Amino acid sequence: MKCSEALDLTSLKTMISAGSWSDSALQTVLDASTDFIFGLLGHSFGRAIRIFHDESEDATAATVTVSPTEITLVITGGANAGTTSYTFATYSNMSEIVDAIEQADIGFVVTLVEGMRHNEKTENLHTVAATSCLGLSNRQVLCIQYSTETFDGLGEPMIFTSMPIKSVSSVIQDGTAVTDYWTKTQGYLIYKYAVGAKYSPYTVDTWSVLQPCNIVVKYIPLWLRIPGVMKLVLRAMVQNTIVDGSMKSEGIGDYNYVLGDIWASIAPFWTMLSGYSINFMP
Repeated sequence: MKCSEALDLTSLKTMISAGSWSDSALQTVLDASTDFIFGLLGHSFGRAIRIFHDESEDATAATVTVSPTEITLVITGGANAGTTSYTFATYSNMSEIVDAIEQADIGFVVTLVEGMRHNEKTENLHTVAATSCLGLSNRQVLCIQYSTETFDGLGEPMIFTSMPIKSVSSVIQDGTAVTDYWTKTQGYLIYKYAVGAKYSPYTVDTWSVLQPCNIVVKYIPLWLRIPGVMKLVLRAMVQNTIVDGSMKSEGIGDYNYVLGDIWASIAPFWTMLSGYSINFMP
């Protein structure tokens, strides 16, 4: 699945009256609005990392590449020219690789998207061919294609994933791959004990309690595709923000002017959006 933003700047500018707002300012408001919604829902529809090079130190070009094993950043020109790679074996979690790129201090601006779990596995990132990321206008968003979550068995027949399940890639229990489970798209797995005849009820077993954090589930979440209503929500939020920063009402004589707050922007769409909020937080 193609990794794209909920609403890109070019599309946004066709939907609102931007006035004197610069592209960089609009992008900042758009990102903040996106993160606000992702935070409310508890996930980011698979959007993991935003990255671009700030054009410092006379850089003339910059690219980002994501392979199955690493992120590679290349700078052309300037004091920081060269290639730097961050392997998933060394930086296995999203927060680790974001911190490492930031601390290198070579001009790359990188952030973890709100709603993306800080301990999500970097090996789950979509591969990306070498792509320009020089300047904010070329900012890239890196997405996951799988999600990996770790659970305690707790002696129960069910374990719950954060998001609804499209398909399961693997389940590791006490270090061993297992296949004796049923998958429920609502977001949980039922451990099998035995399967009877056609008209016999199924029998469940319990997940292991041998040790904590002993079950690892790698799956494709149902919610990787961003719903169309997100575009309407973000357009309303950005327009509300740029019309007025914080003022809610103003009165001059008999004239009164009232601006709705951020919740008023979201309210018309929340019934549709709330269906994508997560029910279980591991």
